[in-house]
Amino acid sequence: MKRSSIALVLLMSASTSMAQERINDVTVQRIRPSDLPTLEETKIPTVLGSEASMPRMPTAADISAMQRTVASMTVRVIVEAKPFSTLQRTPIVMEGQAVWISAQPEGADPILVTPAHWVDGASKVWVHPPEPDLLVDQLSVGRSDIKAYSTNGPSKLLADPDLVPASVRVLDRDRNLAVLEIDPEHLAAPDKGLLIYPIETRAISYLYGLTPYSQFRPQIARIVEPDRSNEALLYYLASDFLAAPGAPLAAPPGEVVSIVAMMHPTEPLQSLIIPPLILLKFVRTAQGLDQAKLVEDVAAPK
Repeated sequence: MKRSSIALVLLMSASTSMAQERINDVTVQRIRPSDLPTLEETKIPTVLGSEASMPRMPTAADISAMQRTVASMTVRVIVEAKPFSTLQRTPIVMEGQAVWISAQPEGADPILVTPAHWVDGASKVWVHPPEPDLLVDQLSVGRSDIKAYSTNGPSKLLADPDLVPASVRVLDRDRNLAVLEIDPEHLAAPDKGLLIYPIETRAISYLYGLTPYSQFRPQIARIVEPDRSNEALLYYLASDFLAAPGAPLAAPPGEVVSIVAMMHPTEPLQSLIIPPLILLKFVRTAQGLDQAKLVEDVAAPK
């Protein structure tokens, strides 16, 4: 064998050894296809036409009760993230909200839910306590953009003395949902959160979007199917309610139907929202009522 051939064999042996060493550090997670969100879960459920499911026009008392309930269960969230570029030194500060939700009236403690994408990898997370005193006793007359509401600069936002630290306890990237955790000494969780509207058995008469950034003014909203030809949007539903991540869409007298995930990437008058059935499944799993979808049952090679 020539000298060059010997050198090549030695190099290949070393590369194989290094590759094996890297593989030993990998943890393999197995996920069953049946545990991933199905296409049916991402659609608007079909409600059976029965007298009990027929829609009813909400009264002023219903809307007022919805405002108070949603305001008491919605918190503003401030997130600090590292800059995307090494040329930028100032941290990125983002605003949104999270909602206390319960899968059933009694039982497990409510969980604080927000979309996962904007808290994933955050260096710091703060929560502002609920602000029910912000209520505005009127319906909005037109559509408004999140940019229409003036917000303070990052330094003023972070200097708010009412902010309490939080952390991300559960992060489900497949469903774009996360659970925030707060030390009860800083902010106690409510006895129960917003219940999820039974969209499979009861028709929605009127749907409203509410956010603390507009003083919980109820904005009449609708849910539509996004452009299914765009594979990136197959998971989401769309709505004409424009708000920062985590804003709830609710029905009187105060049940959550969905939460805003993000602004629509191509439609400026729409936002993408978490499908109601997926929100229900996530909350039930996070509260321990359903089995978790991810199973770490494949051991790393030794």
